Amino acid sequence: MKRPFCFLLVLLMLFSLAACSQGHADPRDPVTFYYRAREYGLEKGEKVISSEPREAFGHREDYVYLVDMYLQGPTTQNCISPFPAGTTLEQLDFMSDTALIQLSSHISLISGVDLTIACVCLGKTVCQMTGMKSARISAKGDLLDGQEYITITEADFRLLDDWDYNSGK
Repeated sequence: MKRPFCFLLVLLMLFSLAACSQGHADPRDPVTFYYRAREYGLEKGEKVISSEPREAFGHREDYVYLVDMYLQGPTTQNCISPFPAGTTLEQLDFMSDTALIQLSSHISLISGVDLTIACVCLGKTVCQMTGMKSARISAKGDLLDGQEYITITEADFRLLDDWDYNSGK
């Protein structure tokens, strides 16, 4: 009688230790997605990019899943997707400290400032999720503003944040 009781007690202690060793991790696995701010005024110095915390639902290290979720668009009212409808992830790879992101040709429908904002939003999102220092974004079978790809680095993530709106510098 004592032996089964001791065995049960040991099992209970092992389960308790296992539960304690997991720490206090956030069960929601939050990630931050960056989108274009719904409203911004360059003359007022408002930021162009806004963030949205999202739950990873246990997929914190599944970057393809997270980028697919990101491309579905924001869930809050203060953000809008900078990407044309139908834009999908074609391929995601990593080389050294750079995320190689290939999107569907839909992204080639935008250009200029809109393309820059879209690339900075996606680049910042992916780099913060993965720990990469830069993102190289391309369109499957198409060019982006006449280029094969656009590279976004950590310095580009501060888009317009350092601009002095009064002096124009």
